[in-house]
Amino acid sequence: MTSSSYRPAIGIIVTNERGQVLIARRNDMDNQWQFPQGGIDPHETPHDAVLRELVEETGIDQNSVEILGNTQTYLKYDYPPSVMQELNVKKTWRFAGQQVQFFLMRYHGSDEDIDVQNVPKPEFDAWKWVDYWEPLSLIVGFKRDMYDRAMSELVSYLPFEAQ
Repeated sequence: MTSSSYRPAIGIIVTNERGQVLIARRNDMDNQWQFPQGGIDPHETPHDAVLRELVEETGIDQNSVEILGNTQTYLKYDYPPSVMQELNVKKTWRFAGQQVQFFLMRYHGSDEDIDVQNVPKPEFDAWKWVDYWEPLSLIVGFKRDMYDRAMSELVSYLPFEAQ
């Protein structure tokens, strides 16, 4: 169930054949890494949104992934006051935070087919494969608990042992 003060969103954890996960660096913040994520449009299901956002943010063709699992509930985070102040100055945001349903995907394509910059509205300027738990040390602090909960729930869907 979603709450109107939180933006409904999806998070995407993409794994490769080597047991690593894809993480990308935001182009609007200094050295901030995260999983691809995005809002769920009013007419979309979370499943539809995750496939759309996958293409929009990474350039990965949805036919080159299989969904292994998803979190059973939405996981929330609140924006800290400094972020809220910036969003309020822009007058473009009306949410206290986001509630995110995470999807775990297995990527069967080539690294050359991942392009976070050659997409219609690039949000990232770089990407890399990292060990499964490494994003917890790279993510901005106010999202860390949500990432930990999502990754802990989804680790059982992995076809390999998480490093």
